[in-house]
Amino acid sequence: MGNLDFCRKEPEEREFALKEKEVEISIKEREAALEIKKQESLIELEIQN
Repeated sequence: MGNLDFCRKEPEEREFALKEKEVEISIKEREAALEIKKQESLIELEIQN
């Protein structure tokens, strides 16, 4: 969504779009955190063996 499109939206639509983006970002952050934990676990296993 471009900035111009965003500005044309009604306030409720803008708020919904922002919340939707926040959820997307939150999901990506959690996925990244899980991937980091997985990589750390693999490294620990390699060190132990």
